[in-house]
Amino acid sequence: MSKVEFDLTGASGHAEVIATGQSSLVGWLARWNTTTVANGTYTLRSVVYDASGRSSQSNSITVTVSN
Repeated sequence: MSKVEFDLTGASGHAEVIATGQSSLVGWLARWNTTTVANGTYTLRSVVYDASGRSSQSNSITVTVSN
């Protein structure tokens, strides 16, 4: 893997990158400041890229933001 991005999809149906992961001993980690989005339910997934630019995505999870 050369890069991992974390995508968020809200009510609009449009996915946006909310963070790029940093490789660590326990996997790829990222921080997300939830105050950048309105309270509500979102879909979150990770997208991994290899050195050739090919990508694969994880299964999505649902998260609820309540700031």
